[in-house]
Amino acid sequence: MQTVYQAAGGADGLLRLACAWHARVLADEVVSHAFSHGFHPEHSFDQALADIGLAGDDRLHQVLHDYFAWATTTTMSRFHQSADDVPAGLRIPQWSWDGLISGTDPDDI
Repeated sequence: MQTVYQAAGGADGLLRLACAWHARVLADEVVSHAFSHGFHPEHSFDQALADIGLAGDDRLHQVLHDYFAWATTTTMSRFHQSADDVPAGLRIPQWSWDGLISGTDPDDI
């Protein structure tokens, strides 16, 4: 079975997605300071998936949406004051078609 990473286009696909997402964040006057002021739960950047051609795959769209929502409301929200608050060596949790892979969340270690 293809991984979420492979379905999203691997490193190149995720880089395109990140660029599209960041372009949308910076262009949005409400959330352009999202990383220094937290986030607003009514804002979604799912449109970035369409921007790079991934919106046609409903399953991939949903799993990436779920990951972004999870990461934004858990891991990223812990360090919203300053990048200096992020601990050195923090692991990036792994996500699968079924959600968070047990044991990969930094809180599980």
